[in-house]
Amino acid sequence: MNYTVNHIPFELVQNQVFSRGLLMPLSSKAHICLIEFLKANGSVVSKEHLMAVLWPEVIVSDDSLFKVIQEVRKELVVAGVEKNVLKNVYGKGYRLQQVESLQLSNGHSLGGFFAGVLLLVLVLVLVFFFLAFSYWSKEEKISDQAYATMISDIESDYIDSQIDFDALGVNSQSLQSDQLKWFYLQALQYYKSGNYQQSIALLNEGIAVYGHKPPNKAIADSYLLLARIYVYRSDKEALKSYIDEARKLYSNIKDPIGVISSDISKARYYQSAFLYADSIDLLESILPEAANIGAGLQVLRIHANLSYSYKQIGQYQAYIDALNHTLEKSLAMSNGRYAAYAYGELSQVYRQQNQPIKAMKFAHQALNFVLAQKDTNVFQQGFSAFYNLLNELGHVSAADKYLKDAIDIQAYFNDQALLVLAEMNWVRVKLNQQKFELAKDILVKLKKFKLSETEALEADSLWALTSYQLQDNISAYTTAKQVYSADGVDERVRLQAGIVLVWACTELERLDEAMVIFSELADGLNRSWRYEYRQYLNLAKHYFKIIAPDETQFAKYQQEFTEFATETVNIINQTQTSSALTTTLDEYISQITRDKSANL
Repeated sequence: MNYTVNHIPFELVQNQVFSRGLLMPLSSKAHICLIEFLKANGSVVSKEHLMAVLWPEVIVSDDSLFKVIQEVRKELVVAGVEKNVLKNVYGKGYRLQQVESLQLSNGHSLGGFFAGVLLLVLVLVLVFFFLAFSYWSKEEKISDQAYATMISDIESDYIDSQIDFDALGVNSQSLQSDQLKWFYLQALQYYKSGNYQQSIALLNEGIAVYGHKPPNKAIADSYLLLARIYVYRSDKEALKSYIDEARKLYSNIKDPIGVISSDISKARYYQSAFLYADSIDLLESILPEAANIGAGLQVLRIHANLSYSYKQIGQYQAYIDALNHTLEKSLAMSNGRYAAYAYGELSQVYRQQNQPIKAMKFAHQALNFVLAQKDTNVFQQGFSAFYNLLNELGHVSAADKYLKDAIDIQAYFNDQALLVLAEMNWVRVKLNQQKFELAKDILVKLKKFKLSETEALEADSLWALTSYQLQDNISAYTTAKQVYSADGVDERVRLQAGIVLVWACTELERLDEAMVIFSELADGLNRSWRYEYRQYLNLAKHYFKIIAPDETQFAKYQQEFTEFATETVNIINQTQTSSALTTTLDEYISQITRDKSANL
């Protein structure tokens, strides 16, 4: 079948489109998309129809369709069609205007048609050589070496680099490779500041400008940065496609470090899908190769991601070993990003080992590293080690302030993801402050998000505690019992649920059940869980005074409660954050929220 668009001839041959006798350089999906527009003869083609044709068995985002549309638009312009012939019809879809179908009725007219095509091909060949000469005679604005240097400056842990992009002299008439680098460098700078939306827009523009030219490092880098951003977004199909495309491009240009970086992103994709064993298998398989080629940063990233995955599946010693490797290598390489991560995680390890003073010392180290880097993406990671520890060590007011700051920053920069642990700890703060309705509101928001099984059980245990404090004893009893009896529930969460269950049983006159549950709680008791341990001591005093009176046991727990309170005061005094550190922290939080507001 033959068509003209804006008087330019197009021919359909076996699901491919030819323009003036030449196969259009489109991806397979873009060929199918253009064919749908041509067959529509100027009618609107809905987005739903295009998605069903292009991805018949897969659900994809609008971004995926937009990329195909942009590809079609670009090649139509290259073929000589006016720029705005393919229009977006708001709320309906897309329409290719000025389409006419051609019916060639006899051999004479067909021969005349192909004679015209041959003439046009000759003209196009001449034009091609002229344009190619003009293109390659242009001066390169950003050399590969300059490109690598600017990337290094932007990604540096301690250089707050702001490149003057206007001074680079790149414009729409520059080499498309220069334009691609120019877009990527700006996108990377926006990514470091936490402005994901602007970064994505620039990356897509650079990819569209560069088109289907031979692969180079900048186009591979662009897809990999998209993957790094989409790790934090809900569109996992897009994430996977960006990773696969980046890996293919790095392979084509024989860049082994790029290939390994793509594989690390693939491991992070597995983590985002809770496929931790797959993540570990992939990371372990690429570690020897990364070490063999001297890819120090990639080796560091592999150890850091291994520690995270081992932690999620409960392989505690492997988790600690990977963390220690991460800290050792990050300090040797002066890499603040991963030093902050390792210090933050080790802070949690010391907390679990009931070493709260050392835990806060390591949390302060993590915070110092991230504040020195001025990288918003890294900031939340080191900041979390600090704010998630505050309430448990008795710094309730500071915990309230910094948990709210962290949650607000997350909402500013990425409303598709949630700081689950921060939200849960903020619930605990509100419960400590006896602001029970506010605690409930936070939990209602939290439970609307997709949580892992472990996170969902912890949220339910806090829901039970909040319900009890709001005197909804039936809800408290029902929810706490489900959590307490759940298979594979975390021991700390089980203790929390058991404490609520005993209180609720007492209020509902189920004393026999309360006594059974209370007798079981001692088996899962851990003094390092300071928030829950304090609740347990309060419950024990009540239990041996009211439920099962025993003066000796009551006196024992009264004494232990007094000692625990004294210990808490000492911990509070020895884990104070210096005024210099809090001032620097508050200034940085104000700066990043101002910067975000200015960009809105």
